[in-house]
Amino acid sequence: MRTFLDAKLMAKTLRDLLAQKDHSLSHSEALEIVAQQFGCKNWNILAAKIGEATVFKPAEPNQDPLPAGWHRFGTCLDCYITGLDPLVSWQDKRAAVIRHNGKSLPDIRERYATLMQTFVPGRWAGKKIALSAMLKSSEAESVQMWMRIDGPQGVLKFDNMMYRPLLGTTDWSPARIVLSVPPEAISISFGFFLAGTGAAWASNFAISEAVATESETTSTGDAMIHSAPLNLDFSETTG
Repeated sequence: MRTFLDAKLMAKTLRDLLAQKDHSLSHSEALEIVAQQFGCKNWNILAAKIGEATVFKPAEPNQDPLPAGWHRFGTCLDCYITGLDPLVSWQDKRAAVIRHNGKSLPDIRERYATLMQTFVPGRWAGKKIALSAMLKSSEAESVQMWMRIDGPQGVLKFDNMMYRPLLGTTDWSPARIVLSVPPEAISISFGFFLAGTGAAWASNFAISEAVATESETTSTGDAMIHSAPLNLDFSETTG
């Protein structure tokens, strides 16, 4: 999951993806688009915001090896060990781990590390896509899988299991995200993350086409979405 600190990389990704579709975009134009995605009027404002933010060190050199095709992101990479776990597996499949290493976490709202990858929609455009994996946690503040679909103007679809995370210590549990891929999508990103302290493992990632009747998942929590407005005069209570 990317933050405004990843703005330059997001601009490069946007240029590369548009180039594959024969759309030319300069680096400065890409930076301006990314700045607007984060609610800033222009790149200079976002650049100043980045400059004011705490600059964290890169990941430590003794990190566990990464699985091929995956990369690390987060707000405090030197606070986490990320990579393949040589001791933990799910059934006969290897597992990746994100573990807080005990260092003091920054005093910001989003404190996390993620293992992720991004790909071009290709044959998934216009279809309903399902992301699944097995997740495990140990004394974790929150462990979540996520998937985001981006278009030329920003995020089109997103689910990070906000209302169905793994909390504390849990054994291997299945996770699933279902999103429709709009025809105008230019990239699909996904992964899993650990927020705060503890440890998170993931294994057996798979991407498949969801059946047409399967509902999309959301990051708002199904219990919070009503079929019609309720209790507008506050006459009813939950107690």
